[in-house]
Amino acid sequence: MMKNKVLLLLFCPLLFSAQVGINTTTPKGIFHIDGGKDNAAISTATQELNDFVVKSDGKVGIGTADPIDLLSIAGQGDADINVGLFSGSSTSQSIAYHNVMTGGTPASPTVVGNGRSIAAFEGYAYNVAAAAPNLLGSLVLRTGRNGGGEVWFGTSPTNSSNYVNHYNSSIDKDGNFGIGVDPTVRTANTKLEVNGVISSTPQTLTANGSNITSTVVSVNPAVNDDDFFLPNPVSAPGAIIFVRNISNSNTAEIKTSAGTIINASNVGGASNFFMVGLDNNAAKTKTVMFVSDGVNWTAFKPSN
Repeated sequence: MMKNKVLLLLFCPLLFSAQVGINTTTPKGIFHIDGGKDNAAISTATQELNDFVVKSDGKVGIGTADPIDLLSIAGQGDADINVGLFSGSSTSQSIAYHNVMTGGTPASPTVVGNGRSIAAFEGYAYNVAAAAPNLLGSLVLRTGRNGGGEVWFGTSPTNSSNYVNHYNSSIDKDGNFGIGVDPTVRTANTKLEVNGVISSTPQTLTANGSNITSTVVSVNPAVNDDDFFLPNPVSAPGAIIFVRNISNSNTAEIKTSAGTIINASNVGGASNFFMVGLDNNAAKTKTVMFVSDGVNWTAFKPSN
C-alpha cells in the first residue's frame, strides 16, 4: 500500500502538470529537454542549441525552444542532417523524400488544383543591413498551370530581394525548359527557350592534331594542312560548331574520325575539309559552320 502511495506521489506532477521538463525547471513546451542543463531562467539562443522542445500545437524545436514551423532546427558550426540506409540485398530501396499535397482537410480531402506550390527549397541569408534574412535562391515544385507539374528556379538579383523578380527559369509539364523566362508569367514555348544572349567558351587551337571540343573555335595552323578533328558525329547528333581559320597564310584541314564532311553545296563527302587561310586566295574559307546529323557533318560556308 505504501509503495502505491509513493508511485502516486511520483507521477502526480505528470498527471496535473501540462508541461514536462528534463534538466530544466522552466520548460517552454509540453515536453522540454535541456541537453546541456545550462539554460538560465530566461534562456538565450546559444543555451538552447542543445535543447529539444515539443509545443502544445505540435511544433517541434531542435536546437531552439521557440519553433516557428512544424519542425524548426537550429545549429552552430554545422547543421547537417545525415540520413543513412542499409538496403541489404535489395537494389530497389533508396532514400526518398515524399512531399504529398492534398486539398481540403484530413476529414474531407479534395483534389489539389492547378498552379499550386507543392514543395519549396529556399535559401535565405542575412546581409549587413538586414533585419531579417532575405531569399536568395530557391527550387519550387508545383502543380502545372494546365495540369501536370512544373519546376521553378529562382535567384534574387540583389541581397535585399525576396519574391520580387526572383523566379527566372522553369521546366513545364512537357519538359520545356525556359531560361530567363519569368514562370510567374508563362513557361517556355519550345524544348529550350532562352531570354537573353547564349555564349560558348571559345577555343583556340594551334597544334596539329588538336581536337575540337567547343562550339566556337579558332584554328591557327602553323603550316599548311595542319589537322584539327571534329567530334564523332554519332556521339554529337545535332551539334553545331563554328570554326574560323585565323591564319592569314596557312590552310587548316578539318577532319572527322567517323562519317564524312559534306559540303552543303555538293553531293557526297570526304573525311576532310580544307579551310584556306590566304587572304588573297579566291578560294579562301575563313569561317565554316559544321552541323552533325548523327552520322555525318555538313559544312556550310558563307557562300552557301
